[in-house]
Amino acid sequence: MLRAAKFRIYPTAAQEAFLWAQWGAVRKCWNMALFLKKHYYRTRGVSLDLIHEIKPLIARAKKSKKYTWLKEYDSMALQESVRNLNKGYRAFFEGRAGYPHYKSRRGPQSSYHCTNVSVGPNYVRVPKMEPIKARIHREVVGKVKSITLEADAAGDYYAAVLWEDGLAEKDPLKEIYEDQVIGIDVGIKDLLTESNGRKEPNPKHLKRARKVLRRRCRQFSRTQKGSRRREKARRRLARAHKRVANARTDNLHKVSSRLVNDLWTTHVCQAPSTVTRELRSEAAGSELVERLIAAAGGIAGLVPSGTEPIPVKRSWNSEHGLQAERSICRVSRFTGPPPIQCRYVRMRQAKRSPHSDLATLHRLIRVMSFWLLPAVFQSQ
Repeated sequence: MLRAAKFRIYPTAAQEAFLWAQWGAVRKCWNMALFLKKHYYRTRGVSLDLIHEIKPLIARAKKSKKYTWLKEYDSMALQESVRNLNKGYRAFFEGRAGYPHYKSRRGPQSSYHCTNVSVGPNYVRVPKMEPIKARIHREVVGKVKSITLEADAAGDYYAAVLWEDGLAEKDPLKEIYEDQVIGIDVGIKDLLTESNGRKEPNPKHLKRARKVLRRRCRQFSRTQKGSRRREKARRRLARAHKRVANARTDNLHKVSSRLVNDLWTTHVCQAPSTVTRELRSEAAGSELVERLIAAAGGIAGLVPSGTEPIPVKRSWNSEHGLQAERSICRVSRFTGPPPIQCRYVRMRQAKRSPHSDLATLHRLIRVMSFWLLPAVFQSQ
């Protein structure tokens, strides 16, 4: 089973300088590949293939006198930047993202390494560098597949490690009963409301930190562009925002861990589907917009989309999950609150259960919150 974790690293001054130089080389490969792609299409009407036509140019560029300095850095990190650009173009043409743009030193920095990488008790090792001191807060047992080095806006450095632990995934449950199902409604006033009546309050971290954030913003706006004081003020502001983000993430992990560990299943989870639309329609700076933004982390993190805490932790503890097909159901002829879009899972028929899949689904819906009782579900 693949596992991943992010560790804080503490590079020395020399390692920090090398990291920024390596990220500069990664940005150079990304920007040059993007320039060639746009230039040839604009001037000649030819769409170059990033993988088969542009990526091999990196090896040829290293032999030239102008770009011989690229040899000092990990070749896999340079090639991965072109692969990521290819993914960006694919996402753009599929309508999932905007058009790729040039990268700057002021933006997020990262480099991918997948060869000659290892993790020790208090260090991580990547090619072309000495071991970097790290805070390894959990044991990494198995083969390390890749390490991605990152730097955030606050000036902190991290290593995202992916490894194979060698353990087989546990067989999921094949049976489900009504008393083992909990319905969840993710909202704004309360972070979530369970069908058994339990409510998880919204901590409102942004509201608590509003005074500090305003002060940091005023200090940043008074500085002169390009000055050293502006950079210091920018980092102080970034750290203030980072504290809010860390508090949200910590609360989200605690809630998701409780749901996975304490409940047998968490299969019915619904969330507002018009958050982005409401953000655009409401006036900027209004109280509703602030509440929507403050709750957005919980809404996006608790809805089971496959990569968020609940599905990931359920895969780690599969004895509390079911093997299921995800589908979309819409609520029509709704009496009460406005229609919402929710996700449900269609469970496999239990071996010893006399009920069919449809009957099991109806039993599951009956234990949800009372406002879903008169709804008519149309599965797609």
